[in-house]
Amino acid sequence: MEILKRVIVALDVDGMEEAKKFFGLLREIEIFKIGPRLFLNYGSEIIDFLRKEGKKVFLDLKFHDIPNTVYHSVKEATKLGVSMITIHTLGGKEMIKSAVKGAEEESGRLGIEKPKIMGVTVLTSMDEENSKEVGFAYSIEEMVKRLSLLAFENGADGVIASPREIKIIRDSIGENFLIATPGIRFEEGKDDQKRTLSPSEAFRLGANYIIIGRPILSQPEKVIEELLKIEIQ
Repeated sequence: MEILKRVIVALDVDGMEEAKKFFGLLREIEIFKIGPRLFLNYGSEIIDFLRKEGKKVFLDLKFHDIPNTVYHSVKEATKLGVSMITIHTLGGKEMIKSAVKGAEEESGRLGIEKPKIMGVTVLTSMDEENSKEVGFAYSIEEMVKRLSLLAFENGADGVIASPREIKIIRDSIGENFLIATPGIRFEEGKDDQKRTLSPSEAFRLGANYIIIGRPILSQPEKVIEELLKIEIQ
């Protein structure tokens, strides 16, 4: 069961009842990711529900704004008692520092554990072709490396990156930095995730957490069974 502590389930569904249904099927999971779909509909209600059930919440709103706005946004998110908060590393070093400061100050004021600030690097829906379309001057691997270093040097706790960039992050930064990776697939699919690997490969390369959404929501029991077969060091 230890492996399930390193699995984050993305509750990317529309309704509270649907979210509760999947929660009931996935009670072994410790961390649930709440994104814009549920949060914009239900706000703190879904977070309060999960926390009362003894679960940790990964609030995935990917804050990306001027430093002062992100500082206050992270302070408000910290008040909700979440365990992880995402920001976009493309916001730059001052924005990253402001996010970290907001989390530290508010958690200190409330006397609670500081939420982990996780920097989103390059979305897993991006490939080399469309990264050039938005103006990236470097390859995706180089961008992820640079953005991960930026996050690390400015106080973030970790990054969100595709499994295909785990090794380059570990080689650049070492072990004392969290990597949570989406783009986890058990078989080749045709959805919008382009830079994917299997759970066992992601853990072998050094991921601390894997984030799974559609695969586990479509076949909860089967995916849990497959995850429990994985041996991790």
